Amino acid sequence: MLVKPHYQEIPVIPPTNYHNILFHTSPSQDYVIHIDTHSGQQRTRFEFMDRIKLAATALTGCLQDRNGNDFVGIVAFNSSEFIVLFHALIYLATPFVIVSPTATKKELAGLFSQVPISHIFASSEILDNLKLSLSEFPDRKIFTLDSCVSNHAYFTSLVDQPMVQMDSLGARPAQPSTVAYLIFSSGTGGFPKPVTITHGNLIGTLLQIAIKEGVLGKQTPQTGHTKTPAIWLNFLPSSLAMGCNMLTMTGFLVPATIFILKQFDVEQVIKLIERHHVELMSATPGYLQQILFSPLLQNSDLSSVKTLLCAGANLPPSIVRGLKKSMGNALYISEGYGLTEVTMGAIGTPTPGILKDVSPPPECTGVLWPGLEARIVREDGMEAEYGETGELLLKGPNVSSGYYANPQANHTTFLEGGWICTGDHFKVDNKGFFFFQDRKKDTLKSPMGTQISPVELENTLLNQPDGLISDIVVAGVHILDVGASVEKVPRAWIVLTDAGQSLGADKVFKRLDIWIKESLHEHKWMRGGFEVVNEIPKSWMQKPLKYMLQEKFELQKDA
Repeated sequence: MLVKPHYQEIPVIPPTNYHNILFHTSPSQDYVIHIDTHSGQQRTRFEFMDRIKLAATALTGCLQDRNGNDFVGIVAFNSSEFIVLFHALIYLATPFVIVSPTATKKELAGLFSQVPISHIFASSEILDNLKLSLSEFPDRKIFTLDSCVSNHAYFTSLVDQPMVQMDSLGARPAQPSTVAYLIFSSGTGGFPKPVTITHGNLIGTLLQIAIKEGVLGKQTPQTGHTKTPAIWLNFLPSSLAMGCNMLTMTGFLVPATIFILKQFDVEQVIKLIERHHVELMSATPGYLQQILFSPLLQNSDLSSVKTLLCAGANLPPSIVRGLKKSMGNALYISEGYGLTEVTMGAIGTPTPGILKDVSPPPECTGVLWPGLEARIVREDGMEAEYGETGELLLKGPNVSSGYYANPQANHTTFLEGGWICTGDHFKVDNKGFFFFQDRKKDTLKSPMGTQISPVELENTLLNQPDGLISDIVVAGVHILDVGASVEKVPRAWIVLTDAGQSLGADKVFKRLDIWIKESLHEHKWMRGGFEVVNEIPKSWMQKPLKYMLQEKFELQKDA
């Protein structure tokens, strides 16, 4: 079946630079929009908009030797200057690529080998790694974003030079198909791929959010307002699709003062929430889990947080209960689903009051974002029925045009007609409510052929009432002594709480085994067993790297 959104239709994507849509109206008020917690830098909305044009002038001189097919590289932690650089390059219609600053030397070399680079802007602390991974890249083309370093131009100094005048030419022309930037996929199943995000994708995402939040005018988002800015906290990395858009889009569409955290630090997050009465923050379940298990939480007041945006992975019910216990039952949790290949999001909980008479049931992932269409497809390629599990396919203005210079991956992921195969299993009911089941590649099969969802197993084990585990991942492994089936069976890797460590691993395994057998059908029992680990390996997006645990298990088994 073809599923369409509950929302109004979005306007036609105009043939213009994304900058012109985001900043198209003069706001009716000025306010502090960014507070950089690392540098102490504060900027108002007006100051920021002026700085984009100053930076555009400075960059025009710096990048004049750039080959037209090359990209500008950005390898940086969160900062107010990152946001300035991002928007100055958008303004100039100069394509760039965002790379995680936490990548290793080997990973940096592999990531940059996929994209032609002319210049790089980087956080100073990763310069050594950067130079080792790109030994032939000239120092004069590497700029620092956060401090002065010898042999490298400093972005802030370039912009602040007295002779630099604000660009007066206006945002450079761009079409919906014009590449804005590349950002890498999560890499949970292998090496990350550069995803193409166009000006059209960004405008589409902006319009979607404007409709979702109820701030869409007749044709385009209206940014003039007199509302008191909300206090937001952003610690999601800019190399994450959601983190990038939260940093560079919010606060302009909806009035907000955003405290920018260089990178996630659980102690600093808790202190900032309490000190500045943070009202809204966005996070992945992995970060929320660290907050819930922090020793500081017991003596901290986080009740100022009224809205929590969560995406990036499945949010277990046990974490939801813990959050409401710590932040208050009035906490509104907007859970959503997205992937790098759709710019930001695709499915989410409706903002209260926007969709009348639409009330998603418990454990529902949400409804389609405006402007999207969806299909649920069985393994045989036929359309699934309502309530039947299948792969989610999406089509809409925020769907990427493909991976950069990777025709093989594009052939298997992006279909004719603008559809993308997400690789995720969903169910949808006849009211248009979507329910995430699992990653397609992670879903297991029992000897009887029925599907087993690792997410369901993880949530069930986290709900064990004794509070024995703080983190978990379930994945399929081959076990020789469970019959002749060649199918993988579920195995759980767990991180113990203090209570679990006191009880001991063997007794924890026994209790978890009893709990899963009491809770689920026999074909979903943990036939692959349990294993205690100090931590679950995760990507920079805080997604569990299951393949690392599976490979390690296979090596140990064969040893």
